[in-house]
Amino acid sequence: MKFIVLADDQRWEALRATAPEAEWIRVKAGDSFMEDQGADAFFNLLDNSYEMDYSNTRVPVFINAMVFSLSELKMPGNVIRVNGWQGFIEKPLWELAGKITREARAILQYLQRQYITVPDEPGLVTGRMLAMIINEAFYAKGDEVSSEADIDTAMKLGTNYPVGPFEWSRRIGLNNIDSLLKKLSAKDPRYTAAPALEKELMISR
Repeated sequence: MKFIVLADDQRWEALRATAPEAEWIRVKAGDSFMEDQGADAFFNLLDNSYEMDYSNTRVPVFINAMVFSLSELKMPGNVIRVNGWQGFIEKPLWELAGKITREARAILQYLQRQYITVPDEPGLVTGRMLAMIINEAFYAKGDEVSSEADIDTAMKLGTNYPVGPFEWSRRIGLNNIDSLLKKLSAKDPRYTAAPALEKELMISR
């Protein structure tokens, strides 16, 4: 099978490792992403994947769109949202939103990926959970409950999480977490970003 990919180095390697025998083609520029009409599927794992027009192909297109829903973006029916945050593509179970066609199922089977379909909502499910956990960790830090390292350790030891909330925030990117929190908090104030998170984001810019 032939796959066209837009991704950073880490996610490119993680995706290619799912089926090393496939024909993987990595493109750098967005305007050349959809040019190959012989591809079996397209993967856009960049954080701004939602900005592209995917209407000129009917094969499955997997995009890393964690903040916006397919209906908001008015995407064609062959586009599928996937949790493309750092650390998730390599997992054997993918979280997807969209229409899983026979062609899409064949792609997922070829890549040896199980999947779960979730409602087409901002953050999917895992993204919402992680954003909330990371945000609460920043509230704790702002209240001087403990240090980042100690909060990470406590979460890993107390809940058996493999990665702590601050470690996740650095892996995923605080910009991505903040964008999702802002989107979610527009309807639910529980997702209002912690002042400590906003402060760190400003410092990092």
